[in-house]
Amino acid sequence: MGTNKLSVSKTFVRQAIKSSQNYVTRHAKNMPQAENLHLGESREIFATILFIDLRGSTKLSQELSLDDQMKILYTYLTVATQVAKASGAYIEKYTGDGIMGIFGQSDIMPTAQDTVRNALETSKGIIQAVYNVVNPVFREQGLPEIHCAAGLDCGQILISRIGIRGENDLVAIGEAANMASKIENATRAGHVGIGHRAHKVLLPTGHAHRFLKNFLTFNSSIGDYSFYTYDVR
Repeated sequence: MGTNKLSVSKTFVRQAIKSSQNYVTRHAKNMPQAENLHLGESREIFATILFIDLRGSTKLSQELSLDDQMKILYTYLTVATQVAKASGAYIEKYTGDGIMGIFGQSDIMPTAQDTVRNALETSKGIIQAVYNVVNPVFREQGLPEIHCAAGLDCGQILISRIGIRGENDLVAIGEAANMASKIENATRAGHVGIGHRAHKVLLPTGHAHRFLKNFLTFNSSIGDYSFYTYDVR
């Protein structure tokens, strides 16, 4: 058996770190358009990050044919994308059986409250569409029902175009993205989880009283991070 050789050397890694220092970061009031952000550029903005994902997808993959899995995943992602884009989200990426959406301040979302409110309404819209529209059609066609959950949080993030020429995309960098992902993982099906920063932003809007308080515990200096869940079914 041959020995696999690493195609990445320490010199390559050092060069990557050095290249990252060439990125130009500017503060921005509004979410940049994808076509206006070039490789090597970043914008710092306030945004709300939304993750929404299927629950029980591993079981579905074990029990269903590949064709049925494709029908379910395609339909779910199409519906989720339609609802998210209609609310002004930028779809940062598809995560296998979920999506990550960025709600950055813009002309249609000029305030921090607008970004959180739109992300919350989007997550509610997707989950309600799954339970009230998608699942009834799936039952008609002999497909199993699906379940999903969402997590969101807000804060300052960097929107950067990262990669190499010909293979690059926009990515969101910052604690809000990291926490939104963790909150989504800790949230039960049919619920939206919202981080305490986003919850605090929502307080003046009258939404916040509907949520139940929970905690994420980290084995680090972060300690407990509170988040709030909302059953939207």
